[in-house]
Amino acid sequence: SIVMSKGKKQKTAGADKANCSFRKAIENTPDVQHGYREGLQAIEKADKRAVMVKDARKLDGSLNIDKATKVLYPNDSRWDYAVGYDGKVYYVEVHPANTSNVEEVIKKKLWLDKWLKEKAPSMSALKAGSPKFQWAATEAGVHLSAQSMYARRLSQRGIERPKRPVVLE
Repeated sequence: SIVMSKGKKQKTAGADKANCSFRKAIENTPDVQHGYREGLQAIEKADKRAVMVKDARKLDGSLNIDKATKVLYPNDSRWDYAVGYDGKVYYVEVHPANTSNVEEVIKKKLWLDKWLKEKAPSMSALKAGSPKFQWAATEAGVHLSAQSMYARRLSQRGIERPKRPVVLE
């Protein structure tokens, strides 16, 4: 039983460490330093059903990038969320998923890339989940064909095709 408890201890230490690094990265980023939330608490009520996780115990926390940076960049197309899960970071945008929305989401992704590089190097340095950038469709669902040129444009930009819900596992 000593061996078992030792194993258990190490496991939680790993999870705490990941949680700590996700949280620390946010706290080391002036633009969003007070934005860290436990679990998925940073996800807006309207978006709750769009973003899910396979195992809630593996959550390292969440950040509403859009809300935290709104005052700083009011006219920019800001990305929605960062979610820490199982020691990795995922960036999730909750957005209507029609062909007409593809360019908007790409614009948000370009903003996120620039923001991570210039304003959030600590977050940029975190180990990324795969796929790193995910598009969660709003309630209306996904109206985008897999074979379309839009799907290709998204993959060229490193954005996963929209899903509802996005499930981190």
